Amino acid sequence: SSGINAEWPLRPGAARSRRALQTLVHEIEEVLGGIGLYLNADKCKSIAICADGKRKCVYVDSSQKILVNGEAMASLSVDDYYTYLGIRTSYRGILDSNLLEELEVKLKRITQAPLKPQ
Repeated sequence: SSGINAEWPLRPGAARSRRALQTLVHEIEEVLGGIGLYLNADKCKSIAICADGKRKCVYVDSSQKILVNGEAMASLSVDDYYTYLGIRTSYRGILDSNLLEELEVKLKRITQAPLKPQ
């Protein structure tokens, strides 16, 4: 057995605490290492979105570090973004505002096209 927790979050990489995320990363490293693959800390980024119950708000804590193979991955700040499948994304969501509009137009065009099943 690989020791993997059967109750992983629905979204891989999401965790409720820094410790939980570090555990998740370690488990992923073990599984990948078993098949000859390894994470590269230089190509990984983390973002810590924390809740402040007293102030009833959330904030980004870029001081929290997650280790990948013993090396700290970059922590995103509130002003940073990452690119996922070519889409610029931040803690607030998709940054390319016209991207969603473009997708909606293309989806509408496809669904209205007179396509016949083969």
